Amino acid sequence: MRRSTMPHLDHLRLRTPSCGTPRVVSQVPNAKRCIIIPVVAQRCYATPTVRSAVLALSATHLDFSIDPHCIDTVETRVARGIGSLQLYNTAIAALRVYIEQNDKPSRADVLFSCAALVCCDLMRGDCGQATKHVDHGSTLVRAWQQEVVCRPAGHRRDDELEEIGEVFRAFDLHATTFDDSRLPLLAVSRKNGGVGSTLPVEFANLQQAQRYLVQIQSAALVDLIQSAPHKSKQMFEVPRHVIVRRRATRASFQKWSSALACLETNVTRLSKMHSRKEQAALCVFKIHHRILQLLLEESFQEIDLRKPFDGAGDQLLLWAEQALKLRPAERCFSVDVGLGPSLFLLVLKTTQISLRQRGTRFLACLQKLEGWHKPQAMLRAVNDLTIWESYEEAQLHDNGAKMALEQVAEQAGKYGSGVERSSWLDASFVNNADAASTAAL
Repeated sequence: MRRSTMPHLDHLRLRTPSCGTPRVVSQVPNAKRCIIIPVVAQRCYATPTVRSAVLALSATHLDFSIDPHCIDTVETRVARGIGSLQLYNTAIAALRVYIEQNDKPSRADVLFSCAALVCCDLMRGDCGQATKHVDHGSTLVRAWQQEVVCRPAGHRRDDELEEIGEVFRAFDLHATTFDDSRLPLLAVSRKNGGVGSTLPVEFANLQQAQRYLVQIQSAALVDLIQSAPHKSKQMFEVPRHVIVRRRATRASFQKWSSALACLETNVTRLSKMHSRKEQAALCVFKIHHRILQLLLEESFQEIDLRKPFDGAGDQLLLWAEQALKLRPAERCFSVDVGLGPSLFLLVLKTTQISLRQRGTRFLACLQKLEGWHKPQAMLRAVNDLTIWESYEEAQLHDNGAKMALEQVAEQAGKYGSGVERSSWLDASFVNNADAASTAAL
């Protein structure tokens, strides 16, 4: 193994956890588990030991993600849980031994071990440690990409790198979603950031639509980050390469919409129950696609971002209402995860009271969210924003408004400092582009 990879191997040796205990794993909340874990299990470049560990962690994740309202008996669920925990402990133990005893693993082994530990930490609820693993793995992937670029023209294709690069690109965006101050380490590798040339005319299934949507959103996220320093400048002052990237990404958004429309026609012909669940996933995809499209369109010129959300608010809420028609027991965990940040962004961005009230009502219907994404936390933030806007409005009326100002300030003191309308709103929810990758079936 090259010298450059040794620090990452040392990092894995230091960070690999001991065998987990059933009590620790069984208490991990649902929201802490990453839906990307089954994606990692599909890769097969690693050695059998590492691959078995990743597959075991994936199987454990799927067992613990089973809806508590399923028809299985309590005894069946307990037996499955015990078996999953044993599989989990065995996988972590095998991975730990492999990392400690193997001095010269391949880069694929190092990266897949790192990916397995990301899954492990997310299942244990340690998002901070998972982010450290993502950073180390992403740094190694980026170094690998630079080596490939330096190769002769006929030897620059590396299927192994492309496969594992997609895994860590998804992890990288996922980590960015939960940290507003973090920028993705792995940029979109496709030319000009566009994926339009690879988009099919019609998607074969929802999984294919989701995969291309993640790529488009990754490109849009990079475009918006690059556009941020030029947001206050005129169109002709923005660097040419930034404009070219955004136009390519905008064309990809339009092609994705057409391909999804063809798929949606076919989905309606499926069986009734299956169709309802797939329709809910389709609604989530369309919501995420439309929101990022709005943000991208408005990055071409300086316009208040709240106005486009007023115009598109009715359509976004209509899609959300269709997804929420399923009973909570029938909705998959990913539907609520996908709807939460999108509805929250719409409520914060809109200026129409009716749209805000409907969006707030839909937020209160989400039940399968935890942590910051809990509906209660979002509703408190919306309440803080409303109070802060009332405070600003009262400040505009100097004549006879002193008492109103004092009342609003007293209310704001009960709920904290309020939500200031600043640039963090844009950055926070642009980063939630990755939420579409969690809106899987």
